[in-house]
Amino acid sequence: RRERADRLKKDESEFFERHGAEAREVLDALIEKYAEHGAAQFTLPDVLEIPPFNDWGNVVEIAARFGGGKAMREAVNELQMRLYGA
Repeated sequence: RRERADRLKKDESEFFERHGAEAREVLDALIEKYAEHGAAQFTLPDVLEIPPFNDWGNVVEIAARFGGGKAMREAVNELQMRLYGA
């Protein structure tokens, strides 16, 4: 999992660049959680209720980093697709 996560960060920079700094922070944290604990870390909104995510606010506040809940789900889904394609 760690290799897959590192490869995604290195090879998919254009994906991360499409998102603002605050959204990238969430995506980076999701990748780290995945590398440590596996794919269950992509379960929204549950994962957003644990550190470090809950330090950034509630689910609505975190979704606002992406421009709303739909955009956040799309970004996380794309992150998963790219991760498993890496």
